Amino acid sequence: MDCRIPSSFPCANQQASSLPCDEPIENMMEGDDKPALSGYYETLQQAIEDKLESGDFQLPILPVIASKLIGKLSHGNEDLEAIATLMQGDQTLAGHVLRFANSVLFGGRLPAETLQEAIARVGFSVIGELATVLTFGNNIFRAKGLEHLMDDIQEHAVLTAFIARDLDMAKGGDGDHQFLCGLLHTVGKPILLQLITTMGVMIPMQPPYEELKGIMDRLHHQAGEKASERWNLPSSVKASCAYYLAPETSKDHFDVVQCTGLASRLALIAQAEGGVESSQLQKVLSGMEESIIETFSEKIESSIQEAEALIETMQR
Repeated sequence: MDCRIPSSFPCANQQASSLPCDEPIENMMEGDDKPALSGYYETLQQAIEDKLESGDFQLPILPVIASKLIGKLSHGNEDLEAIATLMQGDQTLAGHVLRFANSVLFGGRLPAETLQEAIARVGFSVIGELATVLTFGNNIFRAKGLEHLMDDIQEHAVLTAFIARDLDMAKGGDGDHQFLCGLLHTVGKPILLQLITTMGVMIPMQPPYEELKGIMDRLHHQAGEKASERWNLPSSVKASCAYYLAPETSKDHFDVVQCTGLASRLALIAQAEGGVESSQLQKVLSGMEESIIETFSEKIESSIQEAEALIETMQR
């Protein structure tokens, strides 16, 4: 598909507008004859919306192992031993698994030196979750110059996945499927960043990226829903992408979408404050059965620690 931005958009080509394409956007905004920054981003947002609506954007091709991991976490119909065999053929993935098994969270007296030893130490279930996170991480999405934003998005996704898993288990579920929904609920954001970097526009490369974040906040639901359809992800993942902020508007999978939304809110608190206080937990989960809140309150700290250990492993 043609991913070029329409010629009417600023910086689509050298002659398209008064905004010179070789000048940083921060400098473009100086002077009375330059358009306001908000106007620039409004135009960018409309161009992105048009591409999402028409389907005129490319998605990364999911590796074979990703499809198998989705099958395992969604339906339990994939053999984790077969997945481990696939992992052996991916040196980068195997290396991350080994580092995770040797982290403070799981490390023993002697380091695990083989993939088999790593699996024996942390268990097949954890290895499946780990491999899924790594598969949907930076190995798939690329947004040159915006890696810092990518890291923030990925950190939130990983935290949400582990919190969602344990919240689901506190409610009596197995946690696997909820882990997948939590991990992918904001997958639209890296898709948008990757799309923007292919559109030939000038964007600020320094934090805080507020207006760029605003575009992602408004459009990532639509992008995630479109990606879920193209990748043939479970309908509950699609619903989580589209409705996690307003689960009551979801026609199907209300419980899954609600759990994803609650986990996402708790992950935001954990990111901002380094943890979740008991009062904050009670407020976010208000209306849920006290027995569930009590069970989950005993697990959320370990959920966050496990997520942080994985994030640290990925950043090495």
